[in-house]
Amino acid sequence: MKLMKMMMKMMMKMMMMKMMKMMKMKIIKIIKIITIIKLIMKKKNGDNNLSDENSKSKNIKEPISVVSGNNIYEFLNLEELYLTLESKIATYSYRLFQKDFLVKDINILQLTDRDFYDLNEKIEKKKQEKNQYRKILNEINNTQSKQEKNIQEDDQELQDLIKNSLTKLDKYESKIKRIEKREKNLNDMMKQIEVQELELSNLEDQYFRELINFELEIQREIEKREKSLKQLDEAKKYLKKLKEINVLNDVFHIGFDGHFGTINGFRLGRMPSVPVDWSEINAGLGQSALLLHSIAKRLNYEFKNYVIVPYGSFSRIAKKTTQSTMAKEMSDIKSYFEFYCSNYRVIKRFLTNRFNKALILFLECIQEIQQFAISQENDFIPEYLINKDQIGGLTIKIKISSDENWTKALKYMLTNLKQLLWWCTLKESKLLFTLSSYKNL
Repeated sequence: MKLMKMMMKMMMKMMMMKMMKMMKMKIIKIIKIITIIKLIMKKKNGDNNLSDENSKSKNIKEPISVVSGNNIYEFLNLEELYLTLESKIATYSYRLFQKDFLVKDINILQLTDRDFYDLNEKIEKKKQEKNQYRKILNEINNTQSKQEKNIQEDDQELQDLIKNSLTKLDKYESKIKRIEKREKNLNDMMKQIEVQELELSNLEDQYFRELINFELEIQREIEKREKSLKQLDEAKKYLKKLKEINVLNDVFHIGFDGHFGTINGFRLGRMPSVPVDWSEINAGLGQSALLLHSIAKRLNYEFKNYVIVPYGSFSRIAKKTTQSTMAKEMSDIKSYFEFYCSNYRVIKRFLTNRFNKALILFLECIQEIQQFAISQENDFIPEYLINKDQIGGLTIKIKISSDENWTKALKYMLTNLKQLLWWCTLKESKLLFTLSSYKNL
């Protein structure tokens, strides 16, 4: 649009220069006409004939006829020039008449009138053309103003469009920056994921290696277990044979009869509904003392502080002294305790405290053998724990405990003796003792 404006300005400037040039030419021609008229007036002599005057009139006509053009601006001062020329010609004609040139110059005046008539027609035509050109010029100006207005509107629209485009461009640039930042974050995350994936792959490889090793280890353990089960079967068979030939198992049979524990058929304990005779209880206690004495002898174990003296229904438990002889221990009443009691009240009152002491010492001897078994085999676990006068949480003393609890405590005592009997048998056969194998026997 700016280029079009510049072109329009250049065209207008060229037109103005051309018009100025044409005006100068017209003015020069008019000056020539005036000069010719002055020459006519200077002629005071009549030496010149009519032909010369005709030639002069032709010379006058020529510059007038030359005044023509297509541009509307050449008629702006033409009427004024024409009137001035007409007045001067009239003055010149009057002076000619005054100087008796009327007859001689009549042809010139006629020619001048014709020329004026023609010139008037041309002037009218030029006026019409001028009006048309003015109309066209106005239309051009209106069109140009409309175009300029449209151009301004287009410029404003273009500026608004550019402004909106710049705003959108800023938004897109900020969006691109956010996308680039997000892309960078995603790339960082991808790198971290790749690192984690590599770590997971390494962990997976390590896991599969460990899994393979674990499966191999399981296979080896299965083979060991099968081998152990095979050895266990052989041991059970061998143990079965040992049970058939073991003397202690044949001599001492420990079982249960209701609430009572039994050894070789003798019941230990008393119940309110079943008052067992003391002769049976004493016989069972004598069998228990003989069994514990036999186990210690088979294990080559010597008790630290006591000696078990198995005398059947009248067994005793004696303390060790510096003069350790069996005969002397038996003669000193203070050195041993009766492992039996009686139905007679007088004797029972005398023996009760000593009998309770013998029961406590017997539990202590059982505990010593259990500790020895634990030192030999870590897998050995006593069925019932012994703590001073208690076994399995029940006291072994006859007066303190009720008949039911005392009977149950004696039953626990026989259970521990049975466990020691089986452990001694397994010890002799050089087999490992476990609680599970003991329970299956």
